Amino acid sequence: MKRSDISGTDALAWMQALNYSRPAGTAAEKQAAEQIVASIRPFADFVSVESFAWRPRKGDGNNEVLPSQNVCAFLAGTKDTPEYLVLSAHYDSVPEGPGAYDNLSSCAVMAELLRYFSCHRPKRSLTFVFLGAEELGLLGSRAYVERHQNELKNCRFNLNSDLA
Repeated sequence: MKRSDISGTDALAWMQALNYSRPAGTAAEKQAAEQIVASIRPFADFVSVESFAWRPRKGDGNNEVLPSQNVCAFLAGTKDTPEYLVLSAHYDSVPEGPGAYDNLSSCAVMAELLRYFSCHRPKRSLTFVFLGAEELGLLGSRAYVERHQNELKNCRFNLNSDLA
């Protein structure tokens, strides 16, 4: 049986499990995406990992193409409408730190909201997007918009949280 309340204890545990440096394009970022998928899959109707490639900024001497990914979770609403709402937050961090505040805190809030809404379905469908490679210039957001541009006309709202 799913719990239907929002738990600060669960959010903290979620953050502690991912409290390590997760720079974009690294094995640690990919590991974090896999942990996110495992933690949210029981509460979502559908979970997908959307991979994309990016290049480091010009002038840093690195010209290789690097991988990242967005983790998307879908929850159907009770109203029969193509309109949907998006909640988004990035899970990558800068190399110098684990990014507990920036931005695991927002991701933990989103994970708790997904769990809550899985028991208390809203009228409109919800898409939860855990964005990769945001610290480098919103690369995950750009990849998401590019991949979903045909359906964005039905998106009524996006709440992007950073530093919750």
